[in-house]
Amino acid sequence: MGLLVILGEYSASMHTNQWPPTLPLAALAVIQAALLTLLHRPLTAIMETRPAQAIVFFLGSRLMSVYLWHVPAIVLLTGVQLLWWPMPDPGTGAWWLSRPIFVVAVLLVVWAISTVTKRWESPQPILSPRWPSDAVTVIAVALFVFQSLAISSYGLDLPLAVLGLVCTAIAVVRTGGSSNVRAPDVPSSTAEAMPPSPR
Repeated sequence: MGLLVILGEYSASMHTNQWPPTLPLAALAVIQAALLTLLHRPLTAIMETRPAQAIVFFLGSRLMSVYLWHVPAIVLLTGVQLLWWPMPDPGTGAWWLSRPIFVVAVLLVVWAISTVTKRWESPQPILSPRWPSDAVTVIAVALFVFQSLAISSYGLDLPLAVLGLVCTAIAVVRTGGSSNVRAPDVPSSTAEAMPPSPR
């Protein structure tokens, strides 16, 4: 990856290499997949212990909240910080000294938010599985992909933000509240073998 960045003049930032996807990003994906394959056995052994299961369950039940709210938390805390003193220049000694405190503050804010939002991440028991029709599913996926590609291609401004919100809302409502639904072909033995969802 270092040679690709140096010789291929790619960006050293993987965020910059995300859109459009570049060769260093593909190499990073292969490296990560290979590393997980290499560590599969020790990771499996670790996950058989109760402490590891408890940690993964605690974090896993809040991952979507962390994903959705960590950037607003960073922006909020940055704004609060700027009320009292200017932001140190990134990469300077003062900036690095402030990072541990800032990271802990972000974790605390995100944790506080997740205590409220985690109930929306908890799996709900499915008493009678109902699924949208194929046509509704295709339309919902097309709406979601269309607005995502529009924002990725032209940037996020107010009209595209409104478009994204409307398309996503329609997709969610149609797939969750459609009257034209069908039950999946799940054998009764499979349904009976499914463990109850945690409360």
